[in-house]
Amino acid sequence: MKKVLKYQLSDLKTSIVVFYIIYYAILCTSYFIFFTNSTNGTFYNGADFSSLLFSFIIGAAIFKEHFWMVCQNGVSRKTFFKSSICCMLSVTAFMAFITQITISITQGTFTFIRELYPAFHTNMILSFIVNILTFMSTYALGFMGGYLTAVLYCLSGKFLKIIIVSGLPVLIFFLFPASLQIFADFWKPVRKFFLIIFGLETGNPVPAIFTLFIITCILSLISYPLVRKVEVK
Repeated sequence: MKKVLKYQLSDLKTSIVVFYIIYYAILCTSYFIFFTNSTNGTFYNGADFSSLLFSFIIGAAIFKEHFWMVCQNGVSRKTFFKSSICCMLSVTAFMAFITQITISITQGTFTFIRELYPAFHTNMILSFIVNILTFMSTYALGFMGGYLTAVLYCLSGKFLKIIIVSGLPVLIFFLFPASLQIFADFWKPVRKFFLIIFGLETGNPVPAIFTLFIITCILSLISYPLVRKVEVK
């Protein structure tokens, strides 16, 4: 497994470096433009959301690009899956640390975690540690979401592949937000439940960390038997 993990991390290294070079170039440019043309307002640095999106892409790429190669070299699916989990933990921990460092440097900028849990950021050391765990659990969920999506895509026929590629974005960005408005009464108890399990009622992100890791574990348990069904072509 060590050889597979080393290969995966080595292959991802360039992509991660390029991502952060582009991100910081955009951040510095936007930061300069914003603060030279604005005397008030809040600047959003985008470290949390952009890293979440990138972790989803990495998860999908890990399966799509690495699975065929390792299987053709005699590596078992179990070994590949275990290596992918270790890769996920390593990459998301690194990205979470970078995100928190970025936020610490750009104090005063808007981030979703500060907006959702404002009272929790009075203790700098505690918030630093919890923030890293929160970001890591969020990115791990994004990674496994991308991984599972890639697995389902490989198992699907042409029609289902079209649904996954085109239907998933429509569902997330259009149908789901629309349903929140149209079926508001239905979503009220669901919203209440999510406020509790994500600690939003108490302003404590710790329940959110456990919830996100549990969901990630569930997605992992769903992914593994599906990986075993994928045919090597």
